[in-house]
Amino acid sequence: MATTEQAIRSVEQAFNEIVRTQFPEFCTRAPSYRYFHRRGEAIGDQFFWTTETVVRNGKPRYASGVYRYVKSKKLWRLARESYHALRKDAKARALELYKAANAK
Repeated sequence: MATTEQAIRSVEQAFNEIVRTQFPEFCTRAPSYRYFHRRGEAIGDQFFWTTETVVRNGKPRYASGVYRYVKSKKLWRLARESYHALRKDAKARALELYKAANAK
């Protein structure tokens, strides 16, 4: 019984390795990101920036933007996004949006 499971697991690992090397476009993952949000609110806007590059129009870029919570549907929606050549620019844009929202 254990040998059958081991054989299946090894075939699965070999298949996954072939797919990863031959078809990397099918093995993409979401980039890591950080965000600002207002403390004290149950659910509020989240202002984010990516810490890893994403490909936008064939160029590596960092993203920033705003996620808004839709209470009626109980889900997050991307309200605004922009792309930057530098990570610090993406973080600065997220902070700018955060400060503008807190000023209201």
